[in-house]
Amino acid sequence: MSLVLGIDPGLAHLGYGAVIRDGSTLRAVTFGVITTTPGAALEQRLARIERELEAVIGTLPCPPARMAVEELYFNQNVSSAMDVAHARATALLAAGRRDVPVDHLTPQQIKQAACGSSRAGKTQVHTMVARLLGLEAAAIGSDHAADALAAALAGQARGPLQAAVRRAVAG
Repeated sequence: MSLVLGIDPGLAHLGYGAVIRDGSTLRAVTFGVITTTPGAALEQRLARIERELEAVIGTLPCPPARMAVEELYFNQNVSSAMDVAHARATALLAAGRRDVPVDHLTPQQIKQAACGSSRAGKTQVHTMVARLLGLEAAAIGSDHAADALAAALAGQARGPLQAAVRRAVAG
């Protein structure tokens, strides 16, 4: 069994989703959104993300084999990008404290893994994640949670390939 924790970073809404692989079966273990209060001090918002993410990790049925974190997508708003970068760094800190390897995935890599197309839209990602994990799309709720589950699926897809590369290099 292998568990991957996916993260869709954001300061206001950080999505998380854990997917476990048992043989060829993929199953969502947990998913949701950590929400912080707009207007609260940055350090308080990051502390909340850290506490809640640590709590999520603590409730998983086994330690994550890896964390799959979406890369920062930089658009025109520098302030917004910095906020997301802070939240992303907080998730990376949680991984580092537990010695969990991290896959840094672009939005295109995540969409490709979940939908077969790097240009998939939010609705398509949400629908495909639900279908792949045997869930109702409405049960997933937020697009942030769906994106985090998609990141976990992408991490699951990369895991076997990376293990094969390590074996080939070692041996």
